[in-house]
Amino acid sequence: MSAMDEAHGTEQGTRNGTLGLIALVVNELRDRESWSRLSAAKLLRFLHHGLWAYSATNDESLMPLVAPVYAHATHITHGAARLEMYSAIKRHVDEGFVSNNVFVPFILFETDSAIVATATLDALTMSTSTLDDPLVGAKVILAHLREGRAQNPGAVFGGSVAVGDRDLNRLLNDYKWKLSDPDVAIAAMCEAGLPNLVAFEFWLDWCEELMGKGLKKTPTYRSCASALTRFGKNAYISSLGDLEPPLPGEG
Repeated sequence: MSAMDEAHGTEQGTRNGTLGLIALVVNELRDRESWSRLSAAKLLRFLHHGLWAYSATNDESLMPLVAPVYAHATHITHGAARLEMYSAIKRHVDEGFVSNNVFVPFILFETDSAIVATATLDALTMSTSTLDDPLVGAKVILAHLREGRAQNPGAVFGGSVAVGDRDLNRLLNDYKWKLSDPDVAIAAMCEAGLPNLVAFEFWLDWCEELMGKGLKKTPTYRSCASALTRFGKNAYISSLGDLEPPLPGEG
C-alpha cells in the first residue's frame, strides 16, 4: 500500500469514527428519559456533545433535539457554568475544530443575557458573508428575532448593537420598534465586546428619535438613556474614536 493510500485510509477511518460518534450522540439526544435524569454537570457535558454534533453536521434537523436539552440545562444549571461551557466551545471555534454555526443554539435557546449577547456578537463578527451581501449572517439572526425564536430577544439585539457596524444598525433600526420595553431594557444593559462609537451613536440617535416623537417619559427612552449613561461611565469612552469594525467580507 502506498503512503497516499495509507493516508486516505487513515482519513477515511477518522471520518467513519466521527460519523459514528455523531450517530451515537444523536441517538442519545432522542432519549429524553435518559438525559433528563443527568446531574447538572453531566448534563452540560452531554449538551456540549450535542452542540458539537450540530456544528459538525450543520444539520438543522438536530436543532429540535438540542432545544429541549438546552432548555432543561437553563433550569438546572447555573449561568456561570453555561458561560464556562460557552467559552470552551468558543475556543474550539477559534482553533478551527468546530464551525461558527455552533453559536446559533446559544443565541436561540440560552436565557442568560451575558451569554446570549456575547454569542450574538461572536456570531456576527465571525459570520459567513458574501461580496454581494456582507450582512447575510446578520439577516439570518434578525430573521430568528422576527419569527420569535430567541428566548432572550433583548440580549440578541444588544449583542447586535455592540458589534458597532453602521450597516448592521440600519437593519436594527427597522426592527427596534418591535421590541418590548423589557427587551429594550435588557439590550441597553448588554456589555458584550469593547465599547465603540458606533454603538454609542445608535443609542444616542434612538434617544433623539424618541424625544422628537414626544416619548421622553417612556420606559424605552429611559432604557436608551441608561445605555448612554453606561457608556459615559466606562473608562474607555474618553478615548473612543470611530472604531467601527468591518463585518466579514468588508474592508
